[in-house]
Amino acid sequence: MLVVCLTCIGLSASAISFGIGNYARSSILVEKDFPVDEIFNPPNYRFGTDMRLQVFFTELAMTGVFSNSNYWLDGMITIGLNTPLFGFLDVGIGIGPYYGCYFEQDEALLYRHFIDPDDPEAWWYHEVDSFGEVLSDSVVGYRAHADLRLGRLSFGISLDVPSYGYTFSSTTADDIEPNFDKARIGASAMYWFM
Repeated sequence: MLVVCLTCIGLSASAISFGIGNYARSSILVEKDFPVDEIFNPPNYRFGTDMRLQVFFTELAMTGVFSNSNYWLDGMITIGLNTPLFGFLDVGIGIGPYYGCYFEQDEALLYRHFIDPDDPEAWWYHEVDSFGEVLSDSVVGYRAHADLRLGRLSFGISLDVPSYGYTFSSTTADDIEPNFDKARIGASAMYWFM
């Protein structure tokens, strides 16, 4: 049954799709009481870019938003599954590390996300020397999105949820559970080149 489902998804998906667009992510955490008045308040959002590459039903995505000074960009890189539904709706889920990037005059400095045991609810970043360290040592998160496709345009919503501190270089899977207290919502408007 699983093979039949994956075959149907693979046949209904286009071979390769690449899209890029605007992305807005709430700076307010979606906590257990879901602060609706703050989540739908535009000043609580930061803006950036959403890029996605889809090969059949596999999706590689990279999102990032700038701080108010535009010197700091943070987001996440995910790999996961994407499936078209009914010809106009895309639903996807992915897993991957969070990253940060600070832009100086002549260079960009990379940062990995980590959990400080003394303040686990804050977002902490540490400078690294290579992108490989971001992939292996940064806290992993989960991202789900649903997009309405209208020709080459799509409009969607997303939810990113960090783990409790799991990294791909971790030797234990104790911290792999999603930390929904730090979940953030986002919205994107994208143009698909193919």
